Amino acid sequence: MNILRGSCPERIGPYVLGDSIGMGTSCIVVKATNSETQKTYAIKIVSKRYFHNNQQVIHFQSEVQNMMSLCHPNIVTLYDLLEDSVNYYMIQEYCGNGDLSSYISKNQPLPLAQALQLFHQILSAVAFLHSNNIAHRDIKAENVLLDEMLTPKLGDFGFSLHVRSNEIRRTICGTFYYIAPEILQGSPYNPILADIWSCGVLLHVFVTAQLPWSCENPKLAKEEILKGQLSILPDVPKDVQEVILLMCDFNPQNRMPIDTVLALPLLKRVQSTKHVHKGFFRNKAAFTLNKYNDLLSSAPLPLDEKDHDEITDMLKECNRKIKKKANQLQSNAILTIISKGSSRIKVRSRADSPFMGPLFVPGWEKM
Repeated sequence: MNILRGSCPERIGPYVLGDSIGMGTSCIVVKATNSETQKTYAIKIVSKRYFHNNQQVIHFQSEVQNMMSLCHPNIVTLYDLLEDSVNYYMIQEYCGNGDLSSYISKNQPLPLAQALQLFHQILSAVAFLHSNNIAHRDIKAENVLLDEMLTPKLGDFGFSLHVRSNEIRRTICGTFYYIAPEILQGSPYNPILADIWSCGVLLHVFVTAQLPWSCENPKLAKEEILKGQLSILPDVPKDVQEVILLMCDFNPQNRMPIDTVLALPLLKRVQSTKHVHKGFFRNKAAFTLNKYNDLLSSAPLPLDEKDHDEITDMLKECNRKIKKKANQLQSNAILTIISKGSSRIKVRSRADSPFMGPLFVPGWEKM
C-alpha cells in the first residue's frame, strides 16, 4: 500500500474515501462519496510532509487559489479544501473516464473530427486562463481529464501562477516531452508563451496518439526540441501541421496566441459542444474552507485596466507578426521553416516511433 494512502482516514468530513484513482510524488487521488448527497467526487490528498520549503507552499497555494477562483466548463472544479493533522484534502470534480492519455491509448487514433473537437475545448480553457493572466505550465494529455460525457477538463494546477504582461520566469517545471525549448535551455521564459508550445505538442498527440519527437531516447529527443525540429507523421493533414508549427515556433515571440488559434478556419469550423470563454471568476468567500487562512492569502483578482491594455497591445503585435507568417505558410515552405536552413519537420512513419512517453524522465533538468 502507498505510504500516503495508508495515512488516510476512511472519511474526511462528509466524504467517504474509496479506491485510489491516481498518484503523484506528493499526493494520491481517491474516489469519494459525499454521504449526505451521495454525489461522487475526486479527492486529491496532499501530504503535509511534502512541504519542506517555501517554494512548495507557494506552488500549493497557487494551485488552490487558481482552481477555486476559476469556473469554466473545461477546467476541473475544486469545490472545497479540508485538512487534518496529516494531509490536505482537495475536493474536486470527478471525471469518470480518466485522463486523455489513457483514453487515447485505448482508442487510438481518434477520428480527426473528435480529436479537433476535444482540442478545441481544451484550447478554450487555456485561452480563458491566459485572458485572466494565469499560466498553467504543465499542459499535457495526462492532465486532461474526461467526465462521463467525454467532456475534457484541464486539471492539475500545481505549477500554475499569475503573471503580468511579458513577465519572465526562471523556474524549470513541466513535463519533459511537452516543455518549451527555452525552458530546456535554462533561459528566462514567458510562461504564457511556454503554454502555447505545450498546446502545440498536445495537438499532435490528439490527432496521432504520438508525441512529435522521433525517438524515445531523452537526450536525442532533447536535441530535437532544442532545434524546434518536430517529427510529424505523414498522415497528419496539412492544415493541422500548420497549426502545430504556429504554436511550436522555436521563437517564443512568434507563437500564435491561443485566441488567434481558435479563430483559425481549422478550429473555427469545429462545432464544439461547449461555448468558448464561458468562464468566470468565483468569489472565494462563497466557499467554506476549513482551516484555510493559515496557508493561503486572498484569491487572485481580475485584471485591472492597465493589465488589460498591456496584454491587448502585446496580442495585437503578435497577431500582426502571425498574420504575416501565416501567409507564408500557405505555400510548401511550411515544411522548411527553421533558422540556418534546417527542416522543422522530419516526416516519419508510425512504425518509427510508436510512443507517448515515458513522460517522467528522471534528472532531465540537468541533461
